Amino acid sequence: MRILFMGTSSFAAEILRTLVEDRRFEIVGVYAKPHNKPGAVVRLAKELEIKALRTPTRFDSSEERFINDLAPDVGVAVDYGVKLPREILQLPKHGFINAHPSLLPRWRGAAPIERAILAGDEQTGICIMKMNEDLDEGAVFSCESIDIKADENAGELRQRLAPLAADAVVRVLGELHGGRAQAVPQSGEGVCYAEKIKKSEGCIDWRLPGEELHRRIRAFTPEPGAWFEASLREKPVRVGILRARVVEQGGNAPSGTILDDSLCVACGSGALQLLELQREGRKPMEADAFLRGFPLPRGTRLPPPKTSGN
Repeated sequence: MRILFMGTSSFAAEILRTLVEDRRFEIVGVYAKPHNKPGAVVRLAKELEIKALRTPTRFDSSEERFINDLAPDVGVAVDYGVKLPREILQLPKHGFINAHPSLLPRWRGAAPIERAILAGDEQTGICIMKMNEDLDEGAVFSCESIDIKADENAGELRQRLAPLAADAVVRVLGELHGGRAQAVPQSGEGVCYAEKIKKSEGCIDWRLPGEELHRRIRAFTPEPGAWFEASLREKPVRVGILRARVVEQGGNAPSGTILDDSLCVACGSGALQLLELQREGRKPMEADAFLRGFPLPRGTRLPPPKTSGN
């Protein structure tokens, strides 16, 4: 099959590499979202010496002609980040399929992995759907589910989902080629949307329950990061939290109070034990090493966020 691939991230790049290594498929072209710094798909396409590599800001008639000349049998879009117009979706013989990292119709949209963790979902997965003009509303060819681990962050979950997505894409492409593929329309029940993550969401508000803050830290690691502000020599410093765990202690201490000498912080309910932190421009550090260079003694009160931001 002649494959037109569209994707941008490392998640998409793993699927592209799988397709390239499968001799049943020929990658006739690769599209990626334009960035100042080349993304993972662009880097891989250059490594593989794929000549038809494009990063357009929009799909005009010239792009339509270019894709038509490639004569793809099917388009595969994975974490591309650019809306495809109907004219483009209709160009390949079998249209476009998309690998979406959620259990559709739950978490349609831009940030399904992060939103699933934030919501406390116990499961997520990969759905392969036939693309249409609407946001993640296409009929589903295949759906695979996995459990979300209790301490797993978004980056780790994405790494586990990528090979699952690659296998599912290959299987569905084989079914399309053999005329066996069947897509089932999505249910109208259980629909929810995974809005794009704002950087401000990573700001830790100690007045929230410890369980909720733990989910935030996991959901926003590695991007855009969870953080709080603390004072070092009377200057505010932003500190990222990479790992934490929920603990029951906290008692009646005001939220944001450091409860011991190992960075246990009182929350709106319960407390968080901070395990791995990172100052801006510095390397990640375990809590004990961090405290040697950034003392936060017992009884220190970490302030609430100053503003919600964007």
